[in-house]
Amino acid sequence: MHYMYSHWAFKYPENFFNQWAKPLYVMITAPIAQLGFSAVKVFNVGCWTLQLYFVIKIARYFNIKSTWLLPILALTAPMNMTHTLSALTEPLFAVWLAASIYFLIQRKTVLAVLLLSFLPFIRSEGLIIICPAIIYLLLDRKWKFLPLLLTGHVVIGLIGYPYHGDLWWVFTKMSYAVWYSIYGSGPWYYFIKNFPIFDGLAQSLLLAVGLGYGGVHLLLRGRWFRPGIHLDESWLIYGFFLSYFIAHSLYWWLGIFNSCGLLRVFVGIMPVILIITLRGIEVIRNYVNAERDKVKNVLFYAVLTISLVISFILQNYWRKEIVYDSMQESFVAIKSYLTEKDPDYTNKTFYVHNASAIYQLGLNFFDKYLVRDIRTLLNGEPVAPGYVLYDDFTMSWDARITLDSLKRDKRLSYLGRFTGLTPMEGEVSTHLFEVTQLLPVADWSRDVLAVADTARWIIKDGRRAIFLTNGPNESSPWVDLHLGGFKGADSLYAILDLYSSVASEHLKFPGMLTVGATYQYAPLFWHGIDINAADVKPGWNQVTMSIPFPEKRYRDITYRLGLLNTNGDSLFVSNFNIVTHK
Repeated sequence: MHYMYSHWAFKYPENFFNQWAKPLYVMITAPIAQLGFSAVKVFNVGCWTLQLYFVIKIARYFNIKSTWLLPILALTAPMNMTHTLSALTEPLFAVWLAASIYFLIQRKTVLAVLLLSFLPFIRSEGLIIICPAIIYLLLDRKWKFLPLLLTGHVVIGLIGYPYHGDLWWVFTKMSYAVWYSIYGSGPWYYFIKNFPIFDGLAQSLLLAVGLGYGGVHLLLRGRWFRPGIHLDESWLIYGFFLSYFIAHSLYWWLGIFNSCGLLRVFVGIMPVILIITLRGIEVIRNYVNAERDKVKNVLFYAVLTISLVISFILQNYWRKEIVYDSMQESFVAIKSYLTEKDPDYTNKTFYVHNASAIYQLGLNFFDKYLVRDIRTLLNGEPVAPGYVLYDDFTMSWDARITLDSLKRDKRLSYLGRFTGLTPMEGEVSTHLFEVTQLLPVADWSRDVLAVADTARWIIKDGRRAIFLTNGPNESSPWVDLHLGGFKGADSLYAILDLYSSVASEHLKFPGMLTVGATYQYAPLFWHGIDINAADVKPGWNQVTMSIPFPEKRYRDITYRLGLLNTNGDSLFVSNFNIVTHK
């Protein structure tokens, strides 16, 4: 996904100002992404290498020995290795963080604080890092530098203002600023329990020893608030790690900020993880007194290295990366099949959830008519001629759609199962369907009241209706529509049958038609449209209201439509249809 935002940024400039894709990440990687996916991988390896350079310098500042172990620790942390060879944002975040720490301990405070101010525009967790950074600056009596932490938001906000038309877009367009998570939640100890999957068992134990050192040597001895080297280590290493770890644990436990319980987010703070782990190694080495005995020293490092390698091999996560590669093979197999069956397949609509499939098939992710999320098959919007891809790897846990439900869908024809082979995990399948039954956009309509609770229906003047009034029954059912499906249509229409007890040349009915829009789960706007009608007669009247589509740059949004009445007067509704024609 991040690669595609960068790769297409020059054709779709709005990508540079997308808070999910992260503006600074896109600005830095967009030129590189023009050279292909492998070029971005090389860039991330470069970030990994530069990060190690800074980490070695930081470790030496704190008088931590055996810095030659740091590359080994980085290579044998399973998810750090696999996710560096990607186009994800974590490697850039990690090197940016390492550079910020390095310049802080070198007392180049202005440069360091400016770097930190832009960190949230590589990954949102930069906001988490800024919190302990503020405490550090205050304790180090550098409060005068605090205003510089606003620099990133001010600069990025001004750059994106011409596009968004809102100076506050860096806050209002944040994708994760919601008090829920579509992925659910997990136990508070989830990351503690599963951290060995990310870091390996051996490294996780060494990290725990390093954390114990920090708790005793820095916290209990009161060195965490005294300016100097101990303050630096307390807040720039332990403070950054603990705030990041605790924040993600809370988000997943409480089910907020669209937390997904992803372990890979810790790649972003690998610099501080490596420092704490190396500190743990030093504690054990001093405890066994290996430094003074050459034989002990050799044995200690031999056992350590073997333990790290065994821990890496036994950890199953890197094997899952082979499964992921196998899934890519299934997409390539589908591409070969479609190239022969339908040479014009790239001009057909694809319903897909896995971004890797879009990349492998050579599709334009940002053409929301030709590339749609598979979940739009279920929201009632018009389907288009094309294909549906269902992969076993992500569909069941992320999109929450079952294979059987697609096989039962009369609009689809099953074309077959495509697999990628892996010697460790067996077959990973992707299933291909073709859309065979179409409904022209011009004939599309949606009965909003069809899903209304039966207990809400009453008989009003001989007709079955529901009523809306201030309180529990103040809103109608809501309908969500993905606008990418309405290519060629300029607007929607709401056709309502409403009851009036009086005659009037011009009547404003109680309540309003509400239109809300979201983009990648972040709110764009919400407004109500008054329900006005002319030549109203006593009894039932049909009212037609126009619902214009937003300007083109917002085509990739979801509309939520419904009726809302917080007035004391009741609104009686017999029919409520959303259509593409009057």
